[in-house]
Amino acid sequence: MIIILFIIIMNIIYCLVLLLIFIFLFRKKKTNLVIKKKFPQLGLIRQEGNVLILGTGNKGLIILLAASKEVVLNNEEGYYQSIGPYVKDYTIVTYDLPHHKKVTGGHSEVKDRPLEIWGTDPTVLEKNNLLLNDIIKKYKIPGKPVILSGISRGGYLSSMYPNADYYFLFSPVINLRKLKEYKNATFPEVDQYVDENSFTGKKLFIYINSDDTRVGGDWIIKHMTDVVGVNKNGKNYKMITGKGGHPTPRDIFKKAVKYFSL
Repeated sequence: MIIILFIIIMNIIYCLVLLLIFIFLFRKKKTNLVIKKKFPQLGLIRQEGNVLILGTGNKGLIILLAASKEVVLNNEEGYYQSIGPYVKDYTIVTYDLPHHKKVTGGHSEVKDRPLEIWGTDPTVLEKNNLLLNDIIKKYKIPGKPVILSGISRGGYLSSMYPNADYYFLFSPVINLRKLKEYKNATFPEVDQYVDENSFTGKKLFIYINSDDTRVGGDWIIKHMTDVVGVNKNGKNYKMITGKGGHPTPRDIFKKAVKYFSL
């Protein structure tokens, strides 16, 4: 009788050990799946001239501004699509920024160093505003908002376009003088940037790192606070700051969409 009881107890212990091993392996596998999770990314629906259509919907028009359309479509698992993958039922488009058509792939492979060309071309802003006018005329949803979402140089071009309803600026260039490519620029257009009237009646979301030396993050925080008044316009303006150089953290795009309930 004692021997039988001993065998039963040992079998129970054995089963418990197997159960603990199973639980441990299952948890490890689940953790690995989380680590390998991919970021959401929009795919190409169709191309119309210089414009890529990445989404269709009736709630409004979103224009993504970030270097070339190829970079927006293919680079870094949708990083340059910014808010695009986190909204539903919007028409989403992108295009080549001025002097960005010749690309071979990733952001670092853009040929002809386009920002250096920008630094010698006083018509960049005018050219881009004309492109935006044409895109909005063709794709705007009647009675619905026009939303610009720009990263870095795309943030500058977004901020300087006067006819949008929402502005999402991620690690944006605000003052061209903060870029090394403009150190020798002499044309007056180089000194144009947003002021206290730029976003009157608009909605603005901006993310910037204080240690972003590429675009002058500390200067941007001060300018957007003291001059533009991001802390004085209630819920219409929102600025989030951080540290980490020039990149925008991935979770910020989703937070931006949630902030304005797009």
